[in-house]
Amino acid sequence: VIWCATLEIRVGRSDWPQTMEFKPLLPTVMVMSPLECRLDRSVRTTKMFSTKDFSQEVACKLWDRLHIICRQPYRKDVQFGISFIKIRNMNPTSLPELQTNANTDVIQPGKSALG
Repeated sequence: VIWCATLEIRVGRSDWPQTMEFKPLLPTVMVMSPLECRLDRSVRTTKMFSTKDFSQEVACKLWDRLHIICRQPYRKDVQFGISFIKIRNMNPTSLPELQTNANTDVIQPGKSALG
């Protein structure tokens, strides 16, 4: 369920310096129009993206952090956000094994961050 007007996905890596900014994987996209927000329409919608929607420069890199930005400036009287997100690797055999240690939580490709 989407209850936000725009959605943006940025990615990063746990081994980057803290001062390094996340890179835009999915540029800001409109998922609800201002009219849909104001009239409570299309609030139970699933939006799917394909490889053509993502930044190819960023999508081809390895990353293990997501920054999901939801914006809904048209209604101040309701909470907003998304209900779920699923991210898949289209070619899991092309990825090297991710190294982990006891102090780092790295999500393995194909596993859900939410359990």
